[in-house]
Amino acid sequence: MKQYKKQYLKQYLIKHCLKLKKVFIVFIWSFFIVYFLAPNFFPSLVLLPASIVFKSFNIENSFDFNKCSFIKNKIYAETLEEQLEKVKKQRENTQKEIEKALKLDGVSVDSDSRGMIIRFSDILFDFDKYTLNTDARKVLDKLVEIIKAKYPSNEIIVEGHTDNVGTDEYNQNLSEKRAQTVATILRNKLGHDKVSYRGMGKSKPIDDNSTSAGRQRNRRVEIIIKM
Repeated sequence: MKQYKKQYLKQYLIKHCLKLKKVFIVFIWSFFIVYFLAPNFFPSLVLLPASIVFKSFNIENSFDFNKCSFIKNKIYAETLEEQLEKVKKQRENTQKEIEKALKLDGVSVDSDSRGMIIRFSDILFDFDKYTLNTDARKVLDKLVEIIKAKYPSNEIIVEGHTDNVGTDEYNQNLSEKRAQTVATILRNKLGHDKVSYRGMGKSKPIDDNSTSAGRQRNRRVEIIIKM
């Protein structure tokens, strides 16, 4: 609200500069004349002419900010649009940077209502395992460096996903343990505790589980950077 008032006040002062110039002249005149003629009454008399002029121009009452809804809404809309555009461009640039750095490692990047989604296929873990293989640690190290540079303090959620092979309990446990493994590494390397994890089991497939390629895509870990 202060921003809108300042904007409107600036426009108002420009429009009524002549009135304010008169007020200034009267005030200076009052200052010198009253000071020399009646110094004992200076504090009270010096403000009298200026206050009369201010009232005559109705300056105080003319600043009705409640009548400036159009200006306020326009300024707010423009500011919000600029901020959203800036965030959008920043996110797009970071996505391209991550994809370029990790594309050869089978990493894809996407965005949705959850935030920026960095999706690892089943390259991180060997079959039926939840400990990272050697290559996976190198890939995570690359990602950590980018997160430190771009989003050092953002909240991060790690989600583990599986295909539909096996029981629900098995898939749920495996997805949780894999997500926990990745979250622990990120938490230690980023140096903050705003990293959480959750296992989704087979409940959120992104491809058809009836094919081998589809099941491979569904076996994944997603690192979500909250925006």
